[in-house]
Amino acid sequence: MFDNEGNFYNVAYGIDTTWSFVSVDMFEELGISAAASDAEFLENCRVAEEVGLVGALAKRDREEIGKTSGPDRHSLLRQPGRPLYQAHWVRHAVGTRRREPLTRGNTMHTSSRLRSSHFQYRRIDAGAHTHVGFSAFCADYHEQDRVGVVSPRLEDGVLHAGYALLALTTAFFDAQRSRGGDFFVYPQHFAIIGADQSGVATGAGRLNLTLDDAGFGGAWGWLDVWPNSNWTTAPNMAAAMLGKVFDFQINRLFWPQNFMPGDKPLEDLLPAYARRILESRLKSVYYYNSPAPTVEIIGAQPAVKIVRESIERLPAAVRSSLSPHTHPRPEPFRQVSADAFVHDMQRCFAD
Repeated sequence: MFDNEGNFYNVAYGIDTTWSFVSVDMFEELGISAAASDAEFLENCRVAEEVGLVGALAKRDREEIGKTSGPDRHSLLRQPGRPLYQAHWVRHAVGTRRREPLTRGNTMHTSSRLRSSHFQYRRIDAGAHTHVGFSAFCADYHEQDRVGVVSPRLEDGVLHAGYALLALTTAFFDAQRSRGGDFFVYPQHFAIIGADQSGVATGAGRLNLTLDDAGFGGAWGWLDVWPNSNWTTAPNMAAAMLGKVFDFQINRLFWPQNFMPGDKPLEDLLPAYARRILESRLKSVYYYNSPAPTVEIIGAQPAVKIVRESIERLPAAVRSSLSPHTHPRPEPFRQVSADAFVHDMQRCFAD
């Protein structure tokens, strides 16, 4: 599917004279949006071929396609001795009206759009950046890890932990793919969002939102934090949010650096035993939006697109409150030990 100044084109593939036409709807089932450039079109081709929608597209053919431009390009000529996929751009719609985005549906769209190679990790030490592997960011990862993102405002976690969620989700799907065969399963990822009787907390104020894709879950679901039982709310206080972390048995936690217990006496303190359990249970803690990060994630274009699409699924009032370049690239975190985090939260526990 190719987007040229608002016009959509389908892509048709074929070996020799055998053709298989790929419709826009089929692409959308994979979570592929209309490409805005040749590079994005070729990425769409790669995703489609990886899930078996079309056969292998040779690297040499990709390069040949990349040398041409515009929807008027014609199919590449078949060269003797090798099958060649042909690509045509067939006009799908006229004018500049764009298709409305589909709801998430029951498709694990990131499993077909992302690979581990779409993420890079850099250790930050005294201003120096050193490339490291996934294991340095997420030591002892296991597909059964329970990942929680505390988001005092609806959009906070989406804006500051989007790449991290996608990277962990990709690691989860890699584990499923390694076994072979089909699968329909989601990682145990949870969003803990600030809300009370007056509404869901957002940068646009308190909003009365429903617990579904059309309400506050659409942006989170697009990051494969799904189904909606994985979205929960809590009063916008550190002790209340930490209580949800404890209740949901989170062992990898993303927490905003500036969201700490205040000096005022707290209500609804966690029992003393919760402190000891959290110290044992938490495998890693990442402070996001930190002024002193120790690691950062860089997302390649497929990850960038998914985070952008997630932001586009935030309620309109929230989107209008965001600056045009809200999402950081790269995405920085400060990693702390479980003991250090629990110490920071010590005022949330009863003596």
